Amino acid sequence: MAVQPFLGKLEEVPLPHVIRQLYLEKSSGILDLHRDKDQRRIFIIDGEVRSARSNRMEQKIGQYAIRIGAITQPQLMHALSSKPDGTPVGKHLVELGFIEQGVLDEHLKGLVREILFDCFGWPNGEFKFFKGKPQLPPEVEIHVSTANIIYHGFKMSATAAMAVKMLGDPAGVLIPNPNLRLLFQHITLDPAGGYVLTRVNGTLSCEQVLSQLPGDRSENVILLGALLACGLITLKGKNDVAPPTDFFPQLVQLRGQPVPPAAPQPAGADAAAPGRPVRPGGPPPGRPPGARPGPPGARRRRPTKKIRLGTHTDFPRPQDMKLSKDDIALMRRNISKKYQNLGSFNHYQMFDLPFRATQKEVHFAFMNMAAFFHPDLALRDEFKDLKAQLEAVFGALEVAYRTLVDHEKRLKYNRKLGYL
Repeated sequence: MAVQPFLGKLEEVPLPHVIRQLYLEKSSGILDLHRDKDQRRIFIIDGEVRSARSNRMEQKIGQYAIRIGAITQPQLMHALSSKPDGTPVGKHLVELGFIEQGVLDEHLKGLVREILFDCFGWPNGEFKFFKGKPQLPPEVEIHVSTANIIYHGFKMSATAAMAVKMLGDPAGVLIPNPNLRLLFQHITLDPAGGYVLTRVNGTLSCEQVLSQLPGDRSENVILLGALLACGLITLKGKNDVAPPTDFFPQLVQLRGQPVPPAAPQPAGADAAAPGRPVRPGGPPPGRPPGARPGPPGARRRRPTKKIRLGTHTDFPRPQDMKLSKDDIALMRRNISKKYQNLGSFNHYQMFDLPFRATQKEVHFAFMNMAAFFHPDLALRDEFKDLKAQLEAVFGALEVAYRTLVDHEKRLKYNRKLGYL
């Protein structure tokens, strides 16, 4: 019996929602998009975008390579005229020596992003998804972060009206996504997106978050919509259990995204702590500008520097790191070792933590490990053969984390281990 396609209208189900749902279900198939004379075909394997095609001439790999200056028009014409039937144009360009394979791979990724970014701006259209693993030649299959495509594509192409429709009820509470696989996706956030992310603490409504953000409201709505579209945040439901309220500020710092500094204060005003209003009119009478409060002659206490676990602003993101051969070999050994020990490690050993580790230590141990064992690491060529191991390890880390940060579950688990 033929498999029924998953279909609908883009004005009712936005494209980012469609792609995110396919990512969550780890679906494989072909997603066809139609709007008037425009046609797009997205190839998806295990929930990840692997290739894309367009019926527009300028969105063919040959024309794209000419546009960015990688090849010339005569070189493309020669490749097209001499190409054997069934051979991809890009592969033949490499065989002729007009372009290197590594350069072609990067251009293929750029072309797929361009095709998808273009579709994110469609206000209407139709989609059909046909299940079944697509047969793609290795030369045209790419490995990119689907979440990255959704975030940056939505931010660049979507309108404020589309974002408002996606966010839904302004009174709806925004929370960090309880799905930790989505929460720790490999996404490169810009500073503005990182700052918006820190405002989502699981208690504020969409309207309240927007009211706290500086700058243009329409741009902030689009940023919030992009974060929702890629799955970093979601609307609170009845059965959702959000991570701790400080989860996102720490996560953003782990990713190396700076929080924008506070707006400059008028001359003569006191420097206030974050979140505290500045006293209007400058310092109280009799106190020189910049002087600290306190009785004359009082000894000034040296401020204590607070150290937080896992909040290094220069923490490297795995997908952005430049790794040497030794680094790659070490990471591969660590992944294989963790995978081989899944059956023998208890939850504490998964994080290299002692039995008496605090909830906060568990919290940050998971944050540090999740980025380096996330299945998205398999998007790098050096680790793509370890995807199954990464999936298994990340799943075990998630189970261990959810057990150890829940008081009741942890007590039961400790009794099971004989610690109580």
